[in-house]
Amino acid sequence: MNRSQVSIIIPIYNGKDYIKSCLDSILAQKYDDWECIIVDDGSTDGSNIIIDKYVDELGQKEHFHILHQTNSGVSTARNAGLDMAKGEWICFVDIDDGLSEDFISSRDFETDAELIVKNIRYKNRNRQYHHLNAGTYSGDNLNALLATSLFHSHFLCPWTKFFRRSIIKEHGIAFNPKYKFGEDTLFVLSYLKHITSLYVSPKGEYLYLVTAYNKYKFSVTKAIEYMHDFSEVFFSLGLSCPEMAKRVLIWHSGFCSDFKGINKLRWYSDPSVNKLYRHAYKLFPSSVKANILGGYLLSLSCVNNFFRNRIVG
Repeated sequence: MNRSQVSIIIPIYNGKDYIKSCLDSILAQKYDDWECIIVDDGSTDGSNIIIDKYVDELGQKEHFHILHQTNSGVSTARNAGLDMAKGEWICFVDIDDGLSEDFISSRDFETDAELIVKNIRYKNRNRQYHHLNAGTYSGDNLNALLATSLFHSHFLCPWTKFFRRSIIKEHGIAFNPKYKFGEDTLFVLSYLKHITSLYVSPKGEYLYLVTAYNKYKFSVTKAIEYMHDFSEVFFSLGLSCPEMAKRVLIWHSGFCSDFKGINKLRWYSDPSVNKLYRHAYKLFPSSVKANILGGYLLSLSCVNNFFRNRIVG
């Protein structure tokens, strides 16, 4: 595989209706120093056959590389793409989305910033998503941008960005396959830990298709496990972004299949979960604030009992 400036990684599972429009938008790029790695994650709807046929008919196998794997989840698929990538910059695209023809621009890669971010346009609503002002952000300006925009899709999701592959490799940043929800946010936040500057490009847009939300269901135990990992990377950024904490807490508690009784008590009293609640305390209604305070007092009691038992023992 020859080295390219940009590696575009596309995971796909049963997305046959979107393959042509997505790949056509990549072929339409005015910039041509790219490779596209398509990871078929065990599709059962014929997507694997459509992808192979599309690339074969193009006769551009130097640009497209296809990996078919047993269904293992989107994290494993993206990680497989990262292992194959040779580009200096990494770009993730979801199969139901697309790129404007000027999304990849050679001028963007003249930046010294460690992350390039593009603005987002709704593919099926013909309007722009939350707009970021173009320019280079570093120091206090970078912190201010993240504090006000970290909870938007520019940073929640891996797409609409270019990551430096060298940073991903140096710090062993990867998608965590044990999570089926929020794993992409963990990846982005883990990357943000290692940058000092960010460039918002004035050119090009990521074309995002709004679809029905896939409501995952998982246990409180799994949600708490995720919040431990999220809390660690979130607070390591040193930002004050209560809206981000609030949204993650609401999403994960809302998707828990057993959020009641003793499990609800476990949720509010878990130290990592409660720390996030306290960070976003002012944003919650009084009914939730009572649970936050109750969970905090219970967690303190548990800690005190733990150390008392250690001393007595």
